[in-house]
This record gives sequence, C-alpha cells and structure tokens, in this order.
Amino acid sequence: MSDFRRLNPDDFKRWIKKHEDEDTSESSFVGMRADPKFCGKKTARSIVLEAGRAGRVVREFVQEGGLVKSVDGDDFLIEVKSGSFYINKKNIIF
Repeated sequence: MSDFRRLNPDDFKRWIKKHEDEDTSESSFVGMRADPKFCGKKTARSIVLEAGRAGRVVREFVQEGGLVKSVDGDDFLIEVKSGSFYINKKNIIF
C-alpha cells in the first residue's frame, strides 16, 4: 500500500505520451491474425466483400480467423482461404 504514495501522476502521464504511438502504426498490424469480436450474423453485416462469396468468407473468418493484409484508416483488409473483405477495427480482436 505504501507504493501508491510514491506514484506520481505527472510521471505516468509523461510515460503514456511517450509510449502512445509505438504500437499503433498501421504497418504493425499487417501480417497479424485477426478474429471476429461478434457472431457470424453481426460480422456479416459489418463487412464489405472484396473477393469470394459472403457466406463462405464469414464462416471461415468466424471459425478460423483471418490474416490482416492492409490497413486503410480504421478499416482492415482481412484475407481468408476463400476470399477477402474489409472490416472496421472495432469489430475484430487481435
């Protein structure tokens, strides 16, 4: 409990600002495995299909996850065996 007395909020804020942008660069997500945050129906509503059949692509993504191929702002291009699609980052887990 005495360790909390030594905790300086200003030092913590400086540390956060210094480390804020290290892991959020777009290129750090490319090549990572992504899994859906929601069930198949909700995931199917939130994708924009690029290649493949929607039902098969969503089923593979829900069952096996996918690979991040590129990042465009908040939208990620995810590739699975049968195709690829764009999905917002709030709908996936890394």
